[in-house]
Amino acid sequence: MWRPGGPVARQVNPPPDSPEAAALNVIDNLLTALFSVELVLNLVSHRLAVFLPDMWNWFDVVVVAASLVGVPYDNVPGLNELRLLRVLRVCRLFKYMRSLNMIVVSIRESVPAVGHAFLLVLLLTAVFAIVAVTCFAQPDNAYSDFGTAMLTLWQFLTFDNAASVTQTLMAEMQQEAADDQAAGAAAAGAALFMVLYQILIVFV
Repeated sequence: MWRPGGPVARQVNPPPDSPEAAALNVIDNLLTALFSVELVLNLVSHRLAVFLPDMWNWFDVVVVAASLVGVPYDNVPGLNELRLLRVLRVCRLFKYMRSLNMIVVSIRESVPAVGHAFLLVLLLTAVFAIVAVTCFAQPDNAYSDFGTAMLTLWQFLTFDNAASVTQTLMAEMQQEAADDQAAGAAAAGAALFMVLYQILIVFV
């Protein structure tokens, strides 16, 4: 469990061969045994037809199996850390506490609608990226190709430096214009494009 080269291990785990390390190892094995016994009792007290359809039981099987794998291979890097999955057993509170269970069920039921909304946002962003490449593409700018335009619009979507993205595009369009009147129209068109994209995405 203790790794001399790991800074976290040096701060948290006691040195090997110390009484503290031996006590932690005993507690670790005891918890593994208790979880295993609980799983076996749960399996024995229920028929397979009742045990198998319950996803929480499969969750317990994965956690206990991960814990048991780490016992005989205590010194194998990576395998011993599988026992950390036991921390996830706190998720079983979602099953027994009604308020938490309602939150989990609501999140699960909202996933399809959220997925459809994400797909709609992706399609709108792709359309705007095509328009941006057609209208604003310049060598090595943020809309030089479809992939770069998509990345720029996703950055704008998260409001990460959105004002700078819009101002940069307006400045580039002004530089490409033939005269002052055309420069003003190009800058206004670029600003309108970004504002329209922002309004549509926020509405979605």
